[in-house]
Amino acid sequence: MENAQLALLFLCGFLLSRLLLKARVPEQLVGRWFRRELTPSRLVLYLVALSALLSVFIPNAVTAVTLIPVIVLARQELLEQEIGDHAAITTALALSVIYGANIGGMASITGTPANGVLVAYTALRQIPDHGLLRFDTWLVWGLPLTATLVLLAWGSLVACLSGVRWTRRARAFSIPGPSVRPTGGAAFRMTLSFFVAAVGLSAAMHLASDKRFVLALTAAFTAAFVWALVGRARPTPLLTLADCVRGIPWRGLAVVSIVVVLAILAGVFGVIEHAAKAAASLLPGSLDRFSAFAWIALLTSFTTQFLSNTVVQLALFETLTAHPGAGSQLMDLQLVITLSCTCAFMTPIATGVNGLVYGELDGMSLGRMLFAGAVMNVVAALTIAAAVFYVVARF
Repeated sequence: MENAQLALLFLCGFLLSRLLLKARVPEQLVGRWFRRELTPSRLVLYLVALSALLSVFIPNAVTAVTLIPVIVLARQELLEQEIGDHAAITTALALSVIYGANIGGMASITGTPANGVLVAYTALRQIPDHGLLRFDTWLVWGLPLTATLVLLAWGSLVACLSGVRWTRRARAFSIPGPSVRPTGGAAFRMTLSFFVAAVGLSAAMHLASDKRFVLALTAAFTAAFVWALVGRARPTPLLTLADCVRGIPWRGLAVVSIVVVLAILAGVFGVIEHAAKAAASLLPGSLDRFSAFAWIALLTSFTTQFLSNTVVQLALFETLTAHPGAGSQLMDLQLVITLSCTCAFMTPIATGVNGLVYGELDGMSLGRMLFAGAVMNVVAALTIAAAVFYVVARF
């Protein structure tokens, strides 16, 4: 029942992301946030925070595409004012968007494909407590975790990247913003209604004795939500069928599809099983301490810099499921793995967002990216381990 409800909420979330893009809400936010005098340090903070915020609602690849023009314009302004060298400024601004886009998906259970893999795997394998993966409770700890990682990402970038005069104040520069569209107000109302309803229905699914009734209510809300978007005329619908597919990063989806197919083939031909055996040799014997959580987070984070995060995720899932020391901590440990899979900050091939931004911007320093990414990997892995061990496990 819980998984069927999540599937319906995912459909609503997808349509909502289409509406936000049609209303050009990301561009509106960009135009409002950057019309002021900023230090490079504050500019980096705004970019990390904005990319994380947008990635909660829209695909992170679309977020990156939206913010790349901002990086180009900001870089030009900072270079003209001699606030840093080309490689340092480009790397700082680009990594701001990469870090924020990768972090933002942690806030919601429907935020990243890795979260969906967790839900599907735990349901199919009947992992104890898999019913605790809910939309409402995930937001309770997911939003604070995302906010914490945004601040840590900002601090890591400022600390690790030299060549930028962080304290020198730059002249104000304006990001050209689009005119306000009439669908902007409707987009805000639909966003608010979705999150209020999703949280309420998710909580009701957990508390109600008759879960079928709650699932029926969720289906009714989904039908009403879809009708309000694509069926109701004002005199035209908020979304058309063309809007639902316009702007989708098809190349990114193709890459994801290839990764999924490779992951399936890896399971069929025993690659995941062999990877699980190799991972088992790297895991500690006891898994009931924070140090074990931290080690698993670090192992996942650094491994996904070079291998498919889906294969790494499933291999570690299989390893932990068979590990005698997992016990009642199994769900929490698998959550650590899932969150750490999205913390791929170090290499251009680690995530689609990394490759997209790295490929689109000339002048990025690979050495700076590797160094800052390694630091951020450690910071994020330890933060995730602490959040799951001390906070999520108490739910």
